[in-house]
Amino acid sequence: CSTSSPRSLPLLSRSNNGAISFIYFAILEPSQGLFDFIGLGYVDSQIIGRYDSNSKKIQPRVSWMEKLREDIPQYLQSVTYLARTQDDLVRKDLENMMTHYNMDKGLHTLQSMYGCELWRDGSKGGFMQEGYDGRTFITFDKETFTWVAPDPQAQITQRKRDTDPGYNLRWKSYLEEICIEWLEKYLSYGNETLLRTGEHQGPGWTFLLYGWISCTHSDPLGSLLCSLLALKRILPLPAPLQDVGSLVWFLLLGSH
Repeated sequence: CSTSSPRSLPLLSRSNNGAISFIYFAILEPSQGLFDFIGLGYVDSQIIGRYDSNSKKIQPRVSWMEKLREDIPQYLQSVTYLARTQDDLVRKDLENMMTHYNMDKGLHTLQSMYGCELWRDGSKGGFMQEGYDGRTFITFDKETFTWVAPDPQAQITQRKRDTDPGYNLRWKSYLEEICIEWLEKYLSYGNETLLRTGEHQGPGWTFLLYGWISCTHSDPLGSLLCSLLALKRILPLPAPLQDVGSLVWFLLLGSH
């Protein structure tokens, strides 16, 4: 598997700080007509919602989301629309990535993670990054309003995004303002459960490890993990892999 600098889900104490993390994972195999997209939303390390391209629906994963839906009737409709939009955009992005790397066959993956953090001293943080086939593809630097790409293929996307200052400004505004507003709202609604421990995996989830996963078929581990995702088989996590998140950044998820 490919390695990269890991970003872990914030295991945070509500008395200290809070964070929202959104994780998207997509797989595409054009010759087999296979495309699958899964989106997860977290507050701190607690799953609050899940979306997938098969159901086209947001599935709330915590009880306090019901109260939020009662108070804001249009909430679920709005986030469902955004998730479906991302579903379409991610497929196009993945197709573009395959074109950039001259790959028109085989199974390929795209992963994206973005969100924001609020610290006890009032400071704020935000992040957005994408990966392709087990490698970091592009990262947003909200301090400079620019994108950072590690290789020539990814720099095609970097140049396209950086030529649209409005696009970058919207990302900065989202990470520093809109995301923080929603974080504060989520923290207020989920105050009691977010103070507890042991609830970081939503109901029905067997396990969740995440990060960049390599789908290079010459790599037995990467090929196995990708195959499990493609088949949506949920298996107990083998003991040798329990600490692999500290070495390899990948996403492996599922429900009963």
